[in-house]
Amino acid sequence: MSRGKRGRAAGERGVASRAEQTRDRSRARRRAWSNPGIVAVPVALAVLVLLGWWSLRRGGAPSRDASPVPVPHDSLAAATIRFDTATARRDWPEALHWQRRIAAALPENPIALRQLAQTLHNYRNAVTLPDGSKRWLLRNSLERAEWEAQALALFDSSGVVSSSPVHRALARYWKGRIAEYDGLPVDALVEYDAALAITPQDTALRRFRDTRRQQFGQRK
Repeated sequence: MSRGKRGRAAGERGVASRAEQTRDRSRARRRAWSNPGIVAVPVALAVLVLLGWWSLRRGGAPSRDASPVPVPHDSLAAATIRFDTATARRDWPEALHWQRRIAAALPENPIALRQLAQTLHNYRNAVTLPDGSKRWLLRNSLERAEWEAQALALFDSSGVVSSSPVHRALARYWKGRIAEYDGLPVDALVEYDAALAITPQDTALRRFRDTRRQQFGQRK
């Protein structure tokens, strides 16, 4: 073979080798994206990091009420006064502490459950302090969402434990108020309509519902 032919053959082999290497790398990249195990490792690590960060941030909730001690029945009146006093001065941690203990002593009392739900809602939101400043008592948005879900569940429970239509209507009414506060007017109207369906003779509730429909721009 002449030197020219040998040079062309070597060049063709080099081109073919580089092309094969390129195809190998492309196949490897396709296998990497199509293999869920390769992607799952960094995703799993990210999830673990997020969960660990969230667990650390959960320290904003008052740990002393993790398992509230029920108030003795002969002390319920005094505990109620403490709750009312704390609520009046918007001391939500103190109010929540006492209302949790009251609800633990009265687990089937719709008023106790409803007041606990309202206090949870107030605690998770920005509040005005005595000096006029405002701050978030729960800084993590995931935690605020979790506490709001607890409040909604308590409203549901307050309607279930009572056979009184008034208490069942109030449970739906307060769920509507929370939905309205969270910027969900359609959901709020659903709850107001449900409350009115339970107590259709409640003219004050009907006026409130109709006013909200007008404010939200919906037809009667």
